[in-house]
Amino acid sequence: FAQASTGTDSGSAIVPGLRMQGPAGMRGHRASAVLRWCALGLLGSSPAVCLAGGFEDLAASAAEVGGAGGQAGRPNILLLFPDQWRYDWDGFHTSPGGDIPLRVPTVKKLASQGVRFTQAYVPTPLCAPSRSALASGREYDRTGVPSNDYDYPVEQTTFYSLLRAAGYHTMTVGKDDLTKKSQLGSENGYPGCSQCRDGDGLYHQVALGFSDGLRYSGKEDVVKTFSPHEMYGFWLRNQTVVTERGTATNAWDAHYACMVWSLRHRCDNKTFTDNLYEDNWTAENALKLLRRRPRDRPFFLHVSFPGPHNPFLVTASMRAQVSNGRVWPTATDSRTNVTPGGVCDPTGEPSNENVRCNYAAEIENLDRL
Repeated sequence: FAQASTGTDSGSAIVPGLRMQGPAGMRGHRASAVLRWCALGLLGSSPAVCLAGGFEDLAASAAEVGGAGGQAGRPNILLLFPDQWRYDWDGFHTSPGGDIPLRVPTVKKLASQGVRFTQAYVPTPLCAPSRSALASGREYDRTGVPSNDYDYPVEQTTFYSLLRAAGYHTMTVGKDDLTKKSQLGSENGYPGCSQCRDGDGLYHQVALGFSDGLRYSGKEDVVKTFSPHEMYGFWLRNQTVVTERGTATNAWDAHYACMVWSLRHRCDNKTFTDNLYEDNWTAENALKLLRRRPRDRPFFLHVSFPGPHNPFLVTASMRAQVSNGRVWPTATDSRTNVTPGGVCDPTGEPSNENVRCNYAAEIENLDRL
C-alpha cells in the first residue's frame, strides 16, 4: 500500500506480512530505488513481497480469488496507489494545526501486521512524472516525463514489463497517468494502435508492460471534454439516474454537473451516489480483473485510485460520515492556499467544498472499500 503517492514530498508505505529487524526498517531510500530493489527481489529467488497490501475487502478478495502464487510459489502482488494522500493523514500523526481525528481501521490493521516505511519519498509531487518514476525505477530527471504534458516513452522499460517477462500476469486499473498528456490516446488519434477506440483504455497498455487492464482518467480529466472520452465517462453515460425532481437522466450528465460546480443546481443526492463514485468503481474493477486472471501464474495488480486528489467532491453519505463533531485541522503548509478545517455539518447533498472534512471523507471512504 503506497500512501501519499503524488502531490506531496514524502509519505509512507505499508507492507503487510513483511517483517524486518530493527525499529526503523529501511530508511532514507527514494521511492524509485526501493522499486528497483523490489523488482530485482521478485525477479530473483527472494520470496519477499516488497509492495503489497490493500484495503480490507480488496485485499481479502485478492487472497480469495488469487490463491497461492504460481511458478514455485512466487508471491502475488497487490499495489494500492491513492493520489495525494498526505503522509501525515494516515491515522498515526498529528499536524501543526492540531490532532487529525481520522478513522482508518483498515490502514491501522495493515500497519500492525507488517512494516511502515516512514521515510519514503516520491521523486516529484506531480502526477505523470511521479508515476513515470515508479514505472521506470528512475529518478525524475531520467524518466523522459518532465511534466504532465508528456506521455510515458514506451521504448523505455517498465518494471511491469520485467514482471510480465518473468511470468507474472500484470494488471492495472484506474488512472495510471502514463498516457496523461494524450488522455489515453483520445487526443492524438491513437498512433500505432489502429484497433484502439475511445473508452477502451488499450492505448500503449501492452507496450507499458500490462497483460490486462481497465484504464481511465481521474477527477477533472474525466470532464475536460463535454462528452465522454475515456472509460469512466462512457460507463457513466450508460447508467440512468433519477433526479430528486423525478427526472431521468444519464449519470454522465449528472457527474459533469457535480464536477463543474457552476452547474451544481443540477447535482443532487439521487444522481451523485456512492455506487457511481469513481474510487468505488475502481475497487469493483480491480475485483473484476482479479476474477478473470489466469490461475496458473502469479499476478501483479496496480490499483490507481483517483482520490483523495482535489477537487474534494464527495457524496452526501461520505460527508455525513465525517460530520459528527470531529474537528479537522486547517492545512498549514501554504500561506496562500489555505484549506479550512473545523467542524463540518452534514449537507444532505453532494459537497464540493475545498475543506478538510471533505478530504477526510475521501480518505475514510478509501479505507472502507
